[in-house]
Parts: sequence; C-alpha cells; structure tokens
Amino acid sequence: TQVVYYTLQSSTLAPAMTASKTAEIGVGPVMLPDYLDRSALVTRISPNQLNVHQGHHWAGSLRDEILRIVSANLKSACPGVTVLPHPWSGSNPPTVRFRLSILSFEGHPGGEVDLKVAWHVEAMRSDQAPLRRETHLRHSIKGDDLEAYAAAMGQALGSLAREMAKDVAALAGESFDR
Repeated sequence: TQVVYYTLQSSTLAPAMTASKTAEIGVGPVMLPDYLDRSALVTRISPNQLNVHQGHHWAGSLRDEILRIVSANLKSACPGVTVLPHPWSGSNPPTVRFRLSILSFEGHPGGEVDLKVAWHVEAMRSDQAPLRRETHLRHSIKGDDLEAYAAAMGQALGSLAREMAKDVAALAGESFDR
C-alpha cells in the first residue's frame, strides 16, 4: 500500500506591528493530546469517534509541523523580530515566549477544521505575570480530500498566529511601535 505524506503550509500575514528595536519571540513547547500525537492523520467522524488514516501520514511529527508553521506565521505578522522555535539557548532567552497546548485539532474533509488551543504568553525579562489565553477557531475545508483538510489546518494555524501577534507588542514593552 502506498503511503501519502502531508505537510502544513504557512500563511502570509499582514504585519500586526513593526519593531523599533530587536526583540525575540520564543515559540514552544507545543503540547498535543495523545490521540493527535501520531504519524497518521486523524479526522473526526462524530463527537465520540475518530478516524486514524493509516495510509496518510504527516511528513514529520504534527507537533514539529505546528511549531514550524506558528513560528513562520508569527515572523510574517511581526516583521523585524526574531522568532525562535523551541528549544532555544538557555543563555539567551527570547524577549517573549508562547507555550501552546493544543486541546483539539481535527475536523472532516468537506466540513471544517476545529482548532482549540490554550496558550500562555510571557515577557521573559519582566515580573509581569504570564497571560493565559484560550482560542477556538474554525476554518472551512475547501474540498473533500485529506490534502484540503491539511490546507485548512495550516490556515487555522495562521489565524492562531494573528491572535498571538496581538500580545507581542504589549509584552515586549517599548521594543515595539504599533
């Protein structure tokens, strides 16, 4: 049986702000529920039933794909900043760090992708308490195959990065101009 491999694609996002000084945004780690932490694509059949597509796999780990795409999307939304995917050097931590817990990330071809994520964002060099956020996004799938499904997952991550970019300027303080 032939195995088909999928990747996620980043979005081109309009800048949310421009940096007046160099800032670094750390992304990660990314936590996934066990049912998604596998090589095969997973779709939802019903509220209590999933379909694990054995012949359809991620080209890498889904966790790494999410980290790569969210990092690329944040770089697009926050030009002039350096985006550092986890892990980064302990001797030079980023200015702002995002930790992501994916609560659910599935749907079904021909329907919608449903992304629920809890995330924490914190200024690493500040006494300010981390901000806790929860985002629920839905994206229509433009097709009834798994390629369209993977494309919609990438678009949902683009929308997540737009939400995350809103907090970057506030936490980086005077490092950013709106």
